[in-house]
Amino acid sequence: MPTPRWDENRQYWKMDARYKGKRKTFYSKIASGKRGPAECRQKYLEWIESVDQPEGIFFSDAWQEYLDWYRIKNKVTSWKGLRTRGAAHLLRPLKNKKLSEITKADWQRIIDQANVRIKKKTGHGASRETLEGIATTIRGFCKFAAGRGWIADIDVPIYFDYPVRTPPKKAQILQPSQLALLLSPETDDASWYIHCFRFIALTGIRRGEFCALKASRDYRPPTESSPGQIIINESISHDLDVTDGKSIHKGRVITLGRLAQIELDAHIARAKDTGRVSKPVYLFPDADGGLLKPRRLSDAWRFFASAHGITVTLHHLRHTFVSYGRQLAGVSEEDIKLLVGHTEQMSTDRTYNHEIDLLPEDQRKRDAKALAEAEAINSVFERILDAMTV
Repeated sequence: MPTPRWDENRQYWKMDARYKGKRKTFYSKIASGKRGPAECRQKYLEWIESVDQPEGIFFSDAWQEYLDWYRIKNKVTSWKGLRTRGAAHLLRPLKNKKLSEITKADWQRIIDQANVRIKKKTGHGASRETLEGIATTIRGFCKFAAGRGWIADIDVPIYFDYPVRTPPKKAQILQPSQLALLLSPETDDASWYIHCFRFIALTGIRRGEFCALKASRDYRPPTESSPGQIIINESISHDLDVTDGKSIHKGRVITLGRLAQIELDAHIARAKDTGRVSKPVYLFPDADGGLLKPRRLSDAWRFFASAHGITVTLHHLRHTFVSYGRQLAGVSEEDIKLLVGHTEQMSTDRTYNHEIDLLPEDQRKRDAKALAEAEAINSVFERILDAMTV
């Protein structure tokens, strides 16, 4: 058995232990040279029992093991999101409960309490997406626990009741008049980041991928015989964690159209005009010549959008690109997937393809066609009526 030791600085007994490949530290605030170490040893023995008998494991220990496992299997950004949801919604009500004592009703209560907690904080209930995210976290943990033999397969929750009356918000896109405004010279000076916004709308690139673009590594300038291209190698999260991208399409090449190339060149010129940028590391540097942080770009877009009566989010500029590419440019769904970096399993059309308001000329053509069809049907009724009244 490990030996407890007294920490003079922090004034507690401490005992580091290892058992079956697991590590854990036990503490006691009892200053007594007998009772303090005894408490550490008692906690150690209880832990050993929980490891040997899975039904005795506490949620907090199982959750920590799940986090350790998840971090190895997934990107750090996904792991941080999982850890945050666990701390916000799972640990407080469940940390002192044994896993074997947690019922499906307890998991449902987590969803209900999350909705109440968010309502107290924001004035309205949680969104359906938020609650579904918590439910997904619960299912993932329970599947992991079942795989470890801590709970039975039948105890993995499948269905949840979401106490949300409003349907999930539908993604929006820039309609033609808003897109024209974004690309118009009238907004050239509306934001220092205007060329960034336009480039994202014109290429469908993700915000994190956009901010991570490096000038020498990820950009092939245009030549007399070939257009400019960018190569996606990395992505930067809001917390500035650098990953190798979100999907299997890391390293995908995006060929720049004329408008996208104009916006890229314009941003580089604007950055150099500040006098702080001579040879930038990043393809789209911030005004100080350094990294343009995703959070800063999002904040700038919200300010610009609010000032111009636009409710579309920065991410929905990517939806805009897909919708116009599919409906008006006629690009196939398979080719759009390659452009925006979607996996084959994802339904790009269902998630990203949204209805576009018709241009006036197209609306006139549709109205004329509808009128011709209505008259054709009407003529059939008239002929029947004339024949029956003769």
